[in-house]
Amino acid sequence: VPGDVKFLDTNGDTIVNSLDRQILGSANPKHYGGITNNFTYKNWDLSVFMQWSYGNETYNSTRMTGFFTDGYNNKFEEIKNRWTPDNPTNELWSYTGGPQEGILTDFFIEDGSFVRLSNVTLGYSLPKSLLSRAKINSLRFYLSVDNLALFTKYKGYDPDVSVRRDPLTPGIDFGAYPRSRTVRFGLIMNL
Repeated sequence: VPGDVKFLDTNGDTIVNSLDRQILGSANPKHYGGITNNFTYKNWDLSVFMQWSYGNETYNSTRMTGFFTDGYNNKFEEIKNRWTPDNPTNELWSYTGGPQEGILTDFFIEDGSFVRLSNVTLGYSLPKSLLSRAKINSLRFYLSVDNLALFTKYKGYDPDVSVRRDPLTPGIDFGAYPRSRTVRFGLIMNL
């Protein structure tokens, strides 16, 4: 009926069933890596660590729960654009026309590629001429920030997830808690 999810008959037998299932991607990236750069200028030092992942898919099960019509879960703003007789969109199904819970569809599979600015550390070492009077070999102050920025098209908090905590099931986001941003101040002193 209008507003229902339409599943694709991939094998062309005019019956939509389990024989029409397809592999929709992989949670394993085609390429991943990281790079660290260290810079120094006079008494200043800067360290930048970036990591990336490219070509992996993430199943956004968190987003899926916001589409079910159970009356208990909060909904996402995009639900306002569901199919209705006054809004016959092809983007989202009607209030009752979605896939049954537990049926996996490509609608919730998203590009899990990302670039993360994982750590930036800025430090300043006091000149030895000042430290020699206090009989200190070195004294360095620093500011360090973890998880400073994440660049991704993924609609969830973080595409680098595996809530199953199992190496055999990576890339599943079902209410994963987002990584926190950590800011640290400190000093390192050698006597």
